[in-house]
Amino acid sequence: MSKYKKTLFIFRRDLRLEDNTGLIYALKNSNEVIPCFILDIDILGNLKKSRLRIKFLNESLKDLNEQLIKRKTNLRIFRGRSEEIIEKIILENKIDGVFLNGDYTKFAQLKENKIKKICNQKKYRF
Repeated sequence: MSKYKKTLFIFRRDLRLEDNTGLIYALKNSNEVIPCFILDIDILGNLKKSRLRIKFLNESLKDLNEQLIKRKTNLRIFRGRSEEIIEKIILENKIDGVFLNGDYTKFAQLKENKIKKICNQKKYRF
């Protein structure tokens, strides 16, 4: 029996299925996993200066979604502030766990702390 009924897996820099430790853990311990990517508006401002980076990101997200479709699911892509989007997804989908892989950049750590705070307040596993 799985620990979780429905979980959210948030892709960040790790836009791959193979050897993705956070995703593997979520899949092993959940009845259902919702994979998502958030185009965080706090990050997008910096990316707009680089058309090549945006193009690469779009191609990577498209490839990831194609891989997920082969596995009978799809990538949900959102745009906004990560912490606000995640809280909305949790409430609308009755999520009982949130998973992601670690990112050690300063900005990612700040975002992760905000997400962790939301999950703790709502009593969701993070």
